[in-house]
Amino acid sequence: MQKRTKFFYIFLILFLLSLFIFFLSTGGLFKGNLITSIFSPVQREIHKTFISFTTFTLDSDKERLKKDNSELLKMLVDQKKLKDQNKALLDQFQIAYPKSLNLIPASVIGAPGFIPGVSVPEKLTLDKGESSGVKKGDTVIINNNLIGRIEKTSNSSSSTLFTSDSSSIFAVKVGIDKNILGTIK
Repeated sequence: MQKRTKFFYIFLILFLLSLFIFFLSTGGLFKGNLITSIFSPVQREIHKTFISFTTFTLDSDKERLKKDNSELLKMLVDQKKLKDQNKALLDQFQIAYPKSLNLIPASVIGAPGFIPGVSVPEKLTLDKGESSGVKKGDTVIINNNLIGRIEKTSNSSSSTLFTSDSSSIFAVKVGIDKNILGTIK
């Protein structure tokens, strides 16, 4: 019986306290300036701290991302340089003959009798001639492939004869040790 009366008194005190708070709130005490003036500065400081912490975190994340981005861009540039160097080295090692000192770079400036889609080119006209050191009988090479020889030269241009032409004849070395001489016609 004593536990019931003790529980009843606790219940009665909490009930009266809640009625008191209810009447104070309906009377306007909690809506007024008293509660606001007490908690407003605390709320303002908590808000400023939260905003400054968030801004600090965002700024540090932004700086870290900028740093990572610049490092990745540098790595891409370095990788491109390495790829270019690797390609240049591979090109040097793949061409054994003729040595690049003997080559004369030239561009095609004409293909007499060639009609695209109708005929196959039989000859090419190059923009280098005797003034550049080109002579009749010199070979014409694209990359590492023999495509013909110089048939005619002028001072500033030359005409090629393809290896596929029926009048084309070339001296070659054949065999495993390349000591056997022959001709290709």
